[in-house]
Amino acid sequence: MVGPEGESVLTFFDEQGKTARMIHRLEEPSLPLHEHERIIRMIDGLYAASFGSNLGMAGTGVVIFDGGRLHGGDASYFYKGKFRLDDNRIIATVDVVHYAGQLNSVFGPARQFRLTLNGVINPPGFSLSGQVKGSPNLTINIEVRKISDLVEQD
Repeated sequence: MVGPEGESVLTFFDEQGKTARMIHRLEEPSLPLHEHERIIRMIDGLYAASFGSNLGMAGTGVVIFDGGRLHGGDASYFYKGKFRLDDNRIIATVDVVHYAGQLNSVFGPARQFRLTLNGVINPPGFSLSGQVKGSPNLTINIEVRKISDLVEQD
């Protein structure tokens, strides 16, 4: 988000759910990569997801947010994609691909589709909504709740 004096403003939540805000001037060099990574890492973790479509179908799964990438799945589909933060919002693109069992997505019998999502960071998780890319009449609402931090690398 751009502030009133041309600065870039990023709002995020720390592990205790407290709001923190980072401001830097656009004419200054961008944030060092390690600082951007630190902000992304604050939301990284394992999340439980529940979702429902405008067709009245619902489901649950798990999602791992890790460094701007996300991976997850449920009993029939796996999810993979990317996310980014914009102020206190999260923006994601997610590919959903069938891998086992019946074709029973929340949008009916589909082998794969791409979701475009955006939402609000709402500790301890996110509220997201979006649509199937190329089919704006197929919409989805997703709630994710953090259930674990990721294992630190040695």
